Formats: sequence, C-alpha cells, structure tokens
Amino acid sequence: MPSAFTNRALLVLGHGSSQNPDSSRSTRDAVIAIARAGVFGSVHCAFLKEKPDFQEVWQQIEEDRVYLVPNFVSEGFFTREVIPGKLGLSGRTTRRGIHLVHYCEPVGLHPGMTQLILNRATEATDTPPGEVSLLLVGHGTARNAMSREAIQDQVRKIRQSGIPFAEVMPVFLEEPPLLADWKSLTSTPHVVVVPFFMAEGLHTQNDIPEILGLERLSSSSGGIISQKIGGRTVRCTSPVGTDPAIPRMILEQATRFKERGDG
Repeated sequence: MPSAFTNRALLVLGHGSSQNPDSSRSTRDAVIAIARAGVFGSVHCAFLKEKPDFQEVWQQIEEDRVYLVPNFVSEGFFTREVIPGKLGLSGRTTRRGIHLVHYCEPVGLHPGMTQLILNRATEATDTPPGEVSLLLVGHGTARNAMSREAIQDQVRKIRQSGIPFAEVMPVFLEEPPLLADWKSLTSTPHVVVVPFFMAEGLHTQNDIPEILGLERLSSSSGGIISQKIGGRTVRCTSPVGTDPAIPRMILEQATRFKERGDG
C-alpha cells in the first residue's frame, strides 16, 4: 500500500438504518480494521441514515486530501445521485472547502468481488456444483438501472468462471425476476442464495429468509441458514459485505484510484 496515504484520510460511506443497528456494523468493523493497519492518517465512516451523517463527519477530518469509498454494491442511485448531491461532488475529484475529495468506485465493483461471491457459494454446501442452483440476490430499483446491471454483471462473470453450477441467475426483491419466484426459477434439489448486500439489515435478516421460507433458528455455522423446503435443500449465506475480505477491498479501491493517476 503506498506510503503517501499516511498524510491522507479515508472516508467510508455506508447506508445505515434508523431501524436496524446491524445495517452499519459491517462498515464500522471495516473502518476499525483499516485504521489498525495504519495505512491512512485517519479513517472515518459516515452514513445516510445514521450518525455520523455525510455532513457532520467532515469536522473530524484534519487531512486536506480525502479518499471517499462508498460501501455500496454498485454504481447506481445512491452512488451516482444521492452521495454526489449531498456532498456537492462534481466528478471524481472535487474541492470541498479545505478538503480535496477523491471519489472512488464502490466496493461492489472491486475486481475480486466475483471470486468472493463464488467462495461464499461453494463454502455454503458440500454438494457438487452441478446439482446446485445459485441465486445472487439484489435489491432492485426502478430509480436507476445500473443497480440491476451490477448484479447481472456478476452473474455473467460467475457463469464464465468455470465452476459448473447447474443454474446461476440474478433475482431481486423489488423487480423481476423476483426472489419470491425462486421455486419456479430453479430446478435442482439444492439451492444456494447469496445476498449481494453490503451489510446485515432488515432485508438480509428478515425479508430474504422470509421470502425463501427459511427460519432464522435454523442458522448454522458461518452465518449460513440451511433448511429443507418441499424436499429441496435451501441454503442462504450472510451478505457479501460481511466477508473478512471487505476491509482489504476498501483499501484497494482507494489504491486503484491513486494508481490511475487521479489522486
């Protein structure tokens, strides 16, 4: 990691939730891990729906240059519209008061994300991949098509990975193909579901298990929920954003920005 970061600040932005404190936990844990690495002069986090929010966090940052990494899945509604709008960002690098802000790509676009998803899927079951349907779950939104494209892009890469899952498909909570239709969308006796979310929260803790017909009490080691439903084995992993590799990926998103010569 470049030593030049020692005089720079890292700001990790998350969504957060006013209803579920678990929504910010993975971001806060990642920031603690990154701070311990001593790569940046200071490391901070801020949230849309929790404290510190996107505005007040700047009072804590003394460094003049700030690498801003969104802990989001895609280049979509939040990263293309909400964050730039709230922070007055005009491009990848913006002067904001005393700070020069370098706006990095979201963590979900890290080139290692496909392998991370594959690891979670293959570790969730000891069944040969050829007998498994893999569902990658996204939120889905009509507000920005790029949110959907990020999920579809990962599915395409997984299909090209050489791991012979019987079926690999994107499903969404709020647009078709819907996770609610998983029984008709899949044909194998084993189904593995990987939530492409950056944090635990109401969607991953409640909505997804409920839609699948899973009981949280059946959770096994590693955060995997496993249950027999209609003669089929369904396993749901914890969201990708809780993976131990995420702090490294956040750091590497800042490094990739710098290596392009932008910061």
